[in-house]
Amino acid sequence: MNNFYVYIYLDPRKPGIYRYRDFEFDFEPFYVGKGKSSRWKIENHIDKNDNSKWLTNKINKIGIKNIIVKKIYTLLEELTAFNLEKELISSIGRKDLKLGPLINFTDGGEGGSNPSQETREKRSLSLKGRLITKESIIKMVATRKANGSYKKSLENREKLRIAGYKRIQSEETKRKISKANSGKVRSEVMKQRMSQSQKDLYKNGYISPSLGMKHTKEFCKKISESAKKRCENPDHIKFLGSLRRGKEGTFKGKKHSEESKAKMRKPRIKKIYNG
Repeated sequence: MNNFYVYIYLDPRKPGIYRYRDFEFDFEPFYVGKGKSSRWKIENHIDKNDNSKWLTNKINKIGIKNIIVKKIYTLLEELTAFNLEKELISSIGRKDLKLGPLINFTDGGEGGSNPSQETREKRSLSLKGRLITKESIIKMVATRKANGSYKKSLENREKLRIAGYKRIQSEETKRKISKANSGKVRSEVMKQRMSQSQKDLYKNGYISPSLGMKHTKEFCKKISESAKKRCENPDHIKFLGSLRRGKEGTFKGKKHSEESKAKMRKPRIKKIYNG
């Protein structure tokens, strides 16, 4: 059936004459798509798994009601729509490949949701070494706060937690993570932020997934063996010493209560009598 079409989104904030081969627009194009029925509607492109986050962010910046939508070709067969979409993207050019303003992450056409290895490599190279300015970060945070995506909901946190449990990391990945985190020291500001974030989380009704859980004997044995190995490692002992150097002891100036002293005395008395 000839019910497919090819459409384009235009940015009303950037008027002008934009010519691309046989195409001309009064505003800068930023996305090309194909579909049928109500696929052209902007709502269908927000926070979907098959769409670029760049597109969602762009839509939020411009505003859904402000975006100009134009159907370039209509009454097409599916295969024809695929080919014309591909041709239009090629004519205008993709932003991630530094060929044009389009934030499409694929070249379009059939199977476009799975880009080729060459496309992935080009995209990776275009993003490497890119520095994000402080001003851009402030804008990004403001946008995320405005659309409610700045803080993950409790439901999303739970989904991420479950997904994390199911994910099995290879030994190589574990080594890379360990190497990346080795020697990192969090600043006091970062510690305060993390602490406050946890406090806010529990105030909002969050319940720790570990609440009420008990480790198996086998798991406790593994933890014990791991701790013993660390304590036998001279480098680890030096590292612990460097953390404590120049700092006052946690218990300096503190005195045990009579109740605490009695509890501490009991195991010692048992040891003496048991030989």
